[in-house]
Amino acid sequence: LARKREFLELLLQREAKATGRAPFTLGEARELSLRVRWHGLAYARTAAIYSQEAVSYFGEDFHCCELNANLVDAWRQVLIAKGNRASTINKKVAAIRAMLSDAHLHGHLETVPTMPR
Repeated sequence: LARKREFLELLLQREAKATGRAPFTLGEARELSLRVRWHGLAYARTAAIYSQEAVSYFGEDFHCCELNANLVDAWRQVLIAKGNRASTINKKVAAIRAMLSDAHLHGHLETVPTMPR
């Protein structure tokens, strides 16, 4: 399983370098994380729900490189107003952090924006 994941990561890195494409979107980052981070885990369903909520709020075509702490803080305020618990909000923000981290690891982002905890 570890070797399979390594192989997939190498393939994705090569693919990212070869394409030289437009900025990586949040929707693409979600799909990447669903495939390489959360696939096969007990948490996969929950991660899919939390990450989809982020994509729905910011938009599927939102460029990952434009995401910053101020935008995430604004989203946190919306989640608080909706009645989400603090622990749920933290997990939703962690899903964004994971998506950005995976995008960076696979060569789609030069740097990972710092997110509030």
